[in-house]
Amino acid sequence: MFCRAYVLCLGAGYNIPTHDSLTKWGSFARATLAGLGIATWKAFFDCDKFSLFFKVIAAVMHYAAWVVGRATATDVAVGVLIYNVAGDAARCHMINVVRTERGIEPYEPQQCRALDLTEIERNSATFLLW
Repeated sequence: MFCRAYVLCLGAGYNIPTHDSLTKWGSFARATLAGLGIATWKAFFDCDKFSLFFKVIAAVMHYAAWVVGRATATDVAVGVLIYNVAGDAARCHMINVVRTERGIEPYEPQQCRALDLTEIERNSATFLLW
């Protein structure tokens, strides 16, 4: 899917979350930000920090499930992806990708929604961290 991206896998094993987990993690991320007094933001604001924050939220929630025996691996298949919007090298963007039962799903954490990448955008991906 991201044939030109440098891929880095740091975990020893990954659980595959359900598609419904995206909604749960997105809601938790928004509630956490609201608790810090951050209720609104610009759609273009710090995509890298939002993507990393979402990855951490998913990992922490997964770890909580692992501690009580509801997960078998210590990591969850949520990554961050850097790509060029519309294939334009001047418009670099970072989002999340999540491996669910539906396959690899691009996810826009700033808007808490699934994202459809074009073939040009998928081919422009330069880095994927699982």
